Amino acid sequence: AARRQLDATMEVVDANWRGIGVIPASGYALRPTFAAHDATQLYPSFNDAMRKRAGEMPPGCDCARVVLGQIYEWYDWDFAAAEREFQRALREEPRNPDALRHLGNMLRRRGARDSAIVAYRKSFETDPINENAAVGLALAFLWFNELDSASAAIALAHDLMPNYIGYVPVAAQLRMLQGRWGEALQVLDRLSPLDTRSQSLRIVCEARLGHVDSARAHLADLEAERTRRYVPADHIAVAYAALGDRDAAFTWLDRAYTDRSGLLYDLPVLMPWDPIHSDPRWAALERRVNEQAGAR
Repeated sequence: AARRQLDATMEVVDANWRGIGVIPASGYALRPTFAAHDATQLYPSFNDAMRKRAGEMPPGCDCARVVLGQIYEWYDWDFAAAEREFQRALREEPRNPDALRHLGNMLRRRGARDSAIVAYRKSFETDPINENAAVGLALAFLWFNELDSASAAIALAHDLMPNYIGYVPVAAQLRMLQGRWGEALQVLDRLSPLDTRSQSLRIVCEARLGHVDSARAHLADLEAERTRRYVPADHIAVAYAALGDRDAAFTWLDRAYTDRSGLLYDLPVLMPWDPIHSDPRWAALERRVNEQAGAR
């Protein structure tokens, strides 16, 4: 049935691949009958000459810079180098939505609220069917504690692609910040148990709702999972924090620092750490993370 639907609505076409060029018969496009629903026709930016795509640029130019910037961002914590790569990508392709979104991350971490929001909005305006851009905007609003705006951005991501799961953790975090723990738990039910970040958020919700036995059981499962595959140590740390075990929480946060967990530098927004904010070890950890990133 799926194949019949695909054949009825789409046709095979030559497609531009960013950084590669045109590959014959390598993509799909809506058949002319469905032109009224074709976003590439509905949104002028898709046909804007300023919007460069794969066939118009030398292999690997701007996309390689965006990927390199992400390596600096996520793995090296070298934010200055990451920002340089994103800016270089934008000089090559001023309306590159991925470069704009990641530049927004850099600006957000520097506290440049207005500039960050502008970058995220440009990312979305450039690629208005890119749900990642809407999620990035929602995260920025959460970071700056603008919950109504975050809610609107999450709704937009949902409207763009209701089955896209990338917005679900952000939607749960919004409810957690609002103290709506039961609703957050229901939202997290949409995610796979293999998603360890959602599992850690689930444990936090259960702990806040007083379901301590269930939270501890799920935490034991999460620790056991780390013996079989990589589970970020901060995902385990936040569960211990929610259960009131500060020593265990900071032991796991130290492991996250040693592991260079990719999300550790987003401590204030990506996980609910308020149960341990008053502990002096929290401020010390923030200094270590900031000094490590700022030293590069």
